[in-house]
Amino acid sequence: GKAPRTQEDRERAAQDKIDEALSCSCVDDLKQGPCGAPFVKAFSCFIKSQQPSFEATDCTVGFAHLKECMIKHPEQFEDLAEAFKPKAAEAADE
Repeated sequence: GKAPRTQEDRERAAQDKIDEALSCSCVDDLKQGPCGAPFVKAFSCFIKSQQPSFEATDCTVGFAHLKECMIKHPEQFEDLAEAFKPKAAEAADE
């Protein structure tokens, strides 16, 4: 594919990437939970900041809001924390 030329094209390309990322069933629980709105904002910002010409996107505010929400609703993120734990530890228990 050709690199998008105009700022508008780049915005659209970045938004497509965001929509694609958010359509993954892997983030459904996060989107539907109590932190859905801040999650979508922070995640969208992160995806956008990975796109060409948007590297300077500042996501600190979005992530701060998400973090506040995560602290208020830790139960929402237990599964997520589990998913990121190193798998090697489980083998030792057996």
